[in-house]
Parts: sequence; structure tokens; C-alpha cells
Amino acid sequence: MPEYSGSEIEQVVVSAMYEAFDENPDQRELTTEQLLQAAEEIVPLSMTMREGIAAMREWAKTRARMASRPDGPSQSSGHGTSSSSGGGRFSVPDSPDGKL
Repeated sequence: MPEYSGSEIEQVVVSAMYEAFDENPDQRELTTEQLLQAAEEIVPLSMTMREGIAAMREWAKTRARMASRPDGPSQSSGHGTSSSSGGGRFSVPDSPDGKL
């Protein structure tokens, strides 16, 4: 299942809105089917740049410093921030017909 960034999800919605308006200019609601169709047409960078991302991660293992602790953000920061385990990425669930 591909992982989409926030901006890629935004583009899915924008693309679905254009298609919905093109199909019926009087309709103002998006359907799940329109969103899933738009998601099928957009290939996330996590897929197109898979090899490049893997190479950068491998390079960074020995040449870069971690921006955060591997076990998550430090509890002593005092900012009350929390981090989801998804790393800021979202996945689109499989469609009922199994196309995604």
C-alpha cells in the first residue's frame, strides 16, 4: 500500500474536485469513489523515489546525525508535543474492488 504525504493527499482532493466539477458543475460534494480514483492516478514520491530514499537513508546511517531519538521525541523538551508512529505520512486504504 503506498504512503502519501500531506501535500500528496491535498493533491488527491484537488484533483478529485476538478474531476467532480467536470462531470457535474452543479454537484458540490465529492464521493469516496472520486477520491479513490484520484488517488490511483497520483504516484507518491515514496514509490517513485524509493531507491533514492533508500540510498539517502543508507548514506545517513554513517554520515549524518539523527534529528530525533530513534525511540521518539524526548519527554524532557517541555513542549508537550507528540509524534505519531507514521512519521507524518498517511496511507490510503485498499478500495473495495482491490485496485489500490
